[in-house]
Amino acid sequence: MKWRIGAKGGAGERLWKTGTHTDFTNALSNYDNVIQHMVRMDSSKPPKNTQAKYRWGEKPTCFKALAANDHWWHTEFGASMKHSGEATKEDLKRMLQWKWSRGKYRPGRTKFTDQVQEESVIAAVRETLKVLEPLSNNPAKADINAIIAEGIAMGTQLSQIGPASATGILAARYPEFCPMYADESMESIGMYREPYTAPRYIEYAEELRNKAMELGDEWTANKVCDALFSASKADQLGMLVEVKIEEEEEEEGGEEVRPKKRTKR
Repeated sequence: MKWRIGAKGGAGERLWKTGTHTDFTNALSNYDNVIQHMVRMDSSKPPKNTQAKYRWGEKPTCFKALAANDHWWHTEFGASMKHSGEATKEDLKRMLQWKWSRGKYRPGRTKFTDQVQEESVIAAVRETLKVLEPLSNNPAKADINAIIAEGIAMGTQLSQIGPASATGILAARYPEFCPMYADESMESIGMYREPYTAPRYIEYAEELRNKAMELGDEWTANKVCDALFSASKADQLGMLVEVKIEEEEEEEGGEEVRPKKRTKR
């Protein structure tokens, strides 16, 4: 297994295991800088001869829109679903753009464009939000897991929307209960990112909810996710204080090799 650099064995895991409230706050405050750095670091080129209707999901298009989409996802998407009780195909396209650029780029833009209809998106998201509505009433711990499981099942009715993508809906609407299913965050707490299944997500989400409770009222499960993502990704991108490693070593289990030297940027 190849774990994400910066997560297990890196800054993400250290934050999870020994981080103080101040450490988590600092990591979260650096989140926007990490996103901007990811945009600057992207050097992808658009594929040749792509039809116009599929360009929304090309890698350079996704990265160019990452900062704007990230702000939209955190501040507007959930509020819009709360107000209207639904989301459109354009909303999910934007969510997927965000997910494919913030995480590992593995798009299915052609299939989503061709196979998913506006009516099916509206219906599926409406049913998903209806299932999740009891979360608004601060349910008991056992109920939370059952509600989330049913919400993921409803969200994955759509073509090209698996459990990880479905959490983009759940976490935007109910960030206090549902963190984004992010590889870096998951591996920071010691859970390998795959397979992407609802039961594994539920276990991960409960761990982050518990950490949020420990950190205080202003914290949500998704803020904990973002802090872990920020610390892990900053480590991976070399945004931390200089670390020198004399020799490259592959950790047990085939984990990714760290660079010999990373400097603050």
